[in-house]
Amino acid sequence: AAFRRPGLLRAGRRRRAPRVGPAGACHVGRPAGSYRPRPPRAPPTPSRASYASASSASGGPTHVDPASSALIQIQASQIGHLDALQRMRLRQREVLLKPQQETFQALSEQQDALKRQIDDELRALLELTHNTLLPPAEIRKAFLLQQQIFAQSMQLELYRQELQQLVRQNTGPARCFAALVIVEQPMPIVLTKGKAMDEPIVAQLLLGANEQLQTVSQVKVLLAMDNPQAKGQKSLENDTESMDEFHHTAKFQPKFLQGTRKSLATAKFAVQVTLQGGASLTLESNSSQPFIVITNECQYEEADGVLLRSDVFGQSNEAAWTAFANKLQRAFMRGTRQDPVKPQRALSRQELNYFHQKFFDNAASVTVKKYDAFWAWFGKGLQKLRYQRHLCHMWQAGILFNFTTREGVDAALMNQQAGTFLVRFSERHAGGFVVGYVMDDASGSRVKHYLIQDNDVYAAKKTLPDFLMERSSFARFVQVLHDSNSGNLRYRLVDKELVLEVFGCKKPPPAVAAFVKDGYQTKTPE
Repeated sequence: AAFRRPGLLRAGRRRRAPRVGPAGACHVGRPAGSYRPRPPRAPPTPSRASYASASSASGGPTHVDPASSALIQIQASQIGHLDALQRMRLRQREVLLKPQQETFQALSEQQDALKRQIDDELRALLELTHNTLLPPAEIRKAFLLQQQIFAQSMQLELYRQELQQLVRQNTGPARCFAALVIVEQPMPIVLTKGKAMDEPIVAQLLLGANEQLQTVSQVKVLLAMDNPQAKGQKSLENDTESMDEFHHTAKFQPKFLQGTRKSLATAKFAVQVTLQGGASLTLESNSSQPFIVITNECQYEEADGVLLRSDVFGQSNEAAWTAFANKLQRAFMRGTRQDPVKPQRALSRQELNYFHQKFFDNAASVTVKKYDAFWAWFGKGLQKLRYQRHLCHMWQAGILFNFTTREGVDAALMNQQAGTFLVRFSERHAGGFVVGYVMDDASGSRVKHYLIQDNDVYAAKKTLPDFLMERSSFARFVQVLHDSNSGNLRYRLVDKELVLEVFGCKKPPPAVAAFVKDGYQTKTPE
């Protein structure tokens, strides 16, 4: 061992290495950058349970719910890790230059403490997304934190291995400490052939404390597909990027030239580096999350269903309901092209409860078989929202009613005036829409239901807003307002012309008669 060689241990005053733990740089209650060394014996790292409960150390208001408080706490810790890792790098270079047993031991303990804390944070994030129903902004925050903390764990592991080489009997060539890691990615996602990605994938080069770069090549994307393309076909454009010299990062927004045939694909990154001293390395990153490249929009429903199934279940046959609901919410944000942090209208808690009861019998877990039955219905509606003209905007504006039962619509309209209406997703006809409306007539039933037919909205230059504007007896509709903080819904009545005129709708034509078949009106009133 290095410490047993003559002359390596020096007399005189020795500086102790800073220690990292919950009371050090990573302590949630202390702002990043205010780190100060602690006594040699560090207190135990936070338990996973401490992340799942509200804590005054988070610095947040006392009314913040436990899940939000846990995320605030983990995020503050992650920011603290940046400072701790930078200090660790500088200290490690000193130890490697002038090894001393006392400073080596202190630094090794510091690294072990930080590793325990990072492992606890990654487990806490996993448990949080599996056991707690989160709003979209917190789903996004947890997803990003997992990527950032994973990259920090990779950097820490390089430092640990580099430090431990001092006490190992190495008989082979000197080892180099470098790694390439994906630090940011939008996957899992469905991409379209010929279109560049909206959000970048970012790969970063990590180095040991004592490693210095001499040269670095361009970074290249490597694809792995379940269904490989024919040889000789070019799959990508924008598949190489130069690395930023300061941050050692490369950002990619590749354009896929071939579809993946509705099968899963992943991406890796590769780079060649030469380190000071002449060592040359070829590094490959970890694999990205899966994605699918479609060649036309009609493939979206099936592709997104395959991708979500893989994300939720992996190789298992069942998953926790809350884990599924959080991943469904994220898929819905992508499908309806909404900001994942501040969406106009996410799936509400009432709607998730409706799915849970109707398709999954309120069970604590979701099976693949029940998921497939759910997606056969839900996927068609999501396809319509994404691609059919005006529907996505109508959803976000609350013109389309929430996912609910026919009985729920009856209850919502029962005490309303004649002329009040709403548009809901059909329960029996996947991808279809039903108008529920109030009309006083001799039949005794005030609430009517009309299943919108293909020729109502698919005629030349005719859209759903046109159809609704045509019917003069549809006077005011029930608009849905989504509270992004609570995840709940509220409603208000709005004159239809105030909203539908933005779609360029025409005035109503003459009246038509109404008939009933299979519980639906076969024609709508004027």
